[in-house]
Amino acid sequence: NGYGIYSSAPGQDMPESRRIRAVLMLIAIAVIASLFLNCQKGSGGKYTGPVEKVNLGAVAVESSSLLYIADALGMFMDNGLDVTIIDFPDGVKASADLLKDSVDVAAVADFIFVTRSFKRNDLRIFGSIFRGDTFEIIARKDRGITEPADLKGRRIGLTKGTVLDFFMGAFLSTHGISAENVRLVDLKPSEIAEAISSGSVDAVYAWEPYAGQIRANLGSNALTWPGQSGQNYQFVLMAKEEFIARRPIVVERLLKALLEAEKYGSEHTADAQNIIASRRGYDPALLQSVWKRSDFRIRLDQNLVTLMEDEAKWAMRRRLTAKKDMPDYLRFIHWESLERIKPEAVRIIH
Repeated sequence: NGYGIYSSAPGQDMPESRRIRAVLMLIAIAVIASLFLNCQKGSGGKYTGPVEKVNLGAVAVESSSLLYIADALGMFMDNGLDVTIIDFPDGVKASADLLKDSVDVAAVADFIFVTRSFKRNDLRIFGSIFRGDTFEIIARKDRGITEPADLKGRRIGLTKGTVLDFFMGAFLSTHGISAENVRLVDLKPSEIAEAISSGSVDAVYAWEPYAGQIRANLGSNALTWPGQSGQNYQFVLMAKEEFIARRPIVVERLLKALLEAEKYGSEHTADAQNIIASRRGYDPALLQSVWKRSDFRIRLDQNLVTLMEDEAKWAMRRRLTAKKDMPDYLRFIHWESLERIKPEAVRIIH
């Protein structure tokens, strides 16, 4: 009959032992066929096994878009993860909660990882979710500011301890301004718009959506410059080494879900932007502008290592750390999980 099971001749009864073997073989065939069909359905289908709980800290900006897309479309759950996203105003606070074990993973700017790495050897990066050039310096024209050189002696508001510190230093250096010749005022992200609108500072260094609010408030009185001197920053997935070693399946599932979000954002850009605009309260037109300066891809590349080394050198020159020797940032990167899932996304020399 095609399966190698013998039938008895007409008019003859099948022996009991042969009948049992035939039944068992039919059952085995049915089980194998069922498993095959389930596997076929399961490829790309929803996950039905045990679910892993994860607390994920995210800075509430467009750089975290892939996290929000994966959450909104159920991609985490489809990969066996019950993810709770906890929003933070900046990476300093998100990484602080990671160190306190209040979150398992934090998505923060690369500079935040660098500053934490000066004191902690147990931190690891297992992926980058964003690369972009989206920071702006915004000044008030009515303070007599018409070019970057006019920032000398001015009060400039920014959130200290963040990647803005590094890029502000690079901007000043590019325009021949010593850091000692400006007064940097430490502000919370939520305070920046009010500070420049009220005139308590002459200029600010801001990210979206705060930069958009400031431009709208100041109108024609706003003068802006790109704030990164043509150099991108990255948002990285940061965790403790112990977490990665103890829960490797969670790391891989997170990466798989975010790769799905990356694909969705690439193929359905308008819908992806609507998800972020709705969740974060962005103006859709503003988000479209920011999106053009953003690269939402899961990766680990050599540019990340080079950027972190540059940031570390800058911090050591500014004596923001007692360290004298450059940390080995290759040692801080866990590339194995991403390499297993998507080898071409790993472009770090290792």
